[in-house]
Amino acid sequence: MTDDKQERRSHKRVKGDIAVAINDTESNIITEAKDISCSGVCCKTNKIVPVMTKVIVTLLVPIELKGQRSIKRVKCQGVVVRHELVKNDPGIYDMAIYFTDIPKQDFVLLATYVESIPEQLV
Repeated sequence: MTDDKQERRSHKRVKGDIAVAINDTESNIITEAKDISCSGVCCKTNKIVPVMTKVIVTLLVPIELKGQRSIKRVKCQGVVVRHELVKNDPGIYDMAIYFTDIPKQDFVLLATYVESIPEQLV
């Protein structure tokens, strides 16, 4: 066993700068990604969504094709895997969502976006 902390993530994670809508049976939340990967997103919210809640996530992903910039909507299913109060920010929570079902074309679009962002420590 080594002292090095190994990264368990299977996908590159980058700082987010995209709009996120999160919907479940009781809440509609509009926020911005704090960080994002092909397997999930972390964002700040002022609402508590319990861990293991199934949600529908809509991401507005900026893309560039043939020199033209546009926004593509990526819609997927996910589950809340973490919800923590942010230190020094009363009433604000970090919420992590794991994507459980994302259409292949949307996965490819999201992967293209994530790979276009220079490597960052998040």
